Amino acid sequence: MRHALVVRAIGLALAAVTAGAAEPAPPLVPAAAEDAPKEAYEVRIQVYRLFGDIAGETSLTDYIWGSMDKTSTGATQGRITFFTLANLKIGDVQFKADESGWTWDGLTTVPVGRKVEMIAAPRVMVGADAPFTLMVGTDQPIEYFVRTSGELFQLKKSYEETGLKITGSVRKGAEGRVALSDLKIALRSIGKRAPIEGVALDVGAPIIQAQDYAISVAVQPDRAYGMLVRTEGYGSLLVRVQAAVHTPK
Repeated sequence: MRHALVVRAIGLALAAVTAGAAEPAPPLVPAAAEDAPKEAYEVRIQVYRLFGDIAGETSLTDYIWGSMDKTSTGATQGRITFFTLANLKIGDVQFKADESGWTWDGLTTVPVGRKVEMIAAPRVMVGADAPFTLMVGTDQPIEYFVRTSGELFQLKKSYEETGLKITGSVRKGAEGRVALSDLKIALRSIGKRAPIEGVALDVGAPIIQAQDYAISVAVQPDRAYGMLVRTEGYGSLLVRVQAAVHTPK
């Protein structure tokens, strides 16, 4: 199933790579001089969906909470694991992260046909406190049946918004850091189907399951941070985040 990627930001330049792309995101298109914010930040995000079991270790070697006012309950309860170092077996793929970068079975890109799928790799440039939004969803409607009368059924289509949405804003943090404020990961998936009386097949109207995760962190410019997000019914997500102060040339 294909994924559709939408990236939105305010007054900014942006670029994106959709699922299956093996190359880095294309260069950002420079904003017009009169539109360029005085204080701008570049945010690079890569999102991977994990299908296999996960085993191994991660560690966070940088204190990313110090200059922030709050952290989310989702993170403190372990639903989001931040890391800078990792040595994980994800299904049939060996994943490693360190100061030199991320590798998958020793490669810098995910091997094709394995238990890991890159679903988005956008880059956005935002002004201070300007919001940005990344949405990844399927480009196909959800089909279901409703009983019309007796043994007759009608096929219908639902255009409910499902998939992944990441939102947030960026500003200058203390001690030269970049603050990612209210970084939110929202998942909308089909949790189950509405039952149809007398029908055993799971073909009723979709019931959307919503899951939201939020966090605020202050990161070192250009350093890569990982987020392992454990979801219900959607498997796990691996998110790579980098932020930097943008200096116009």
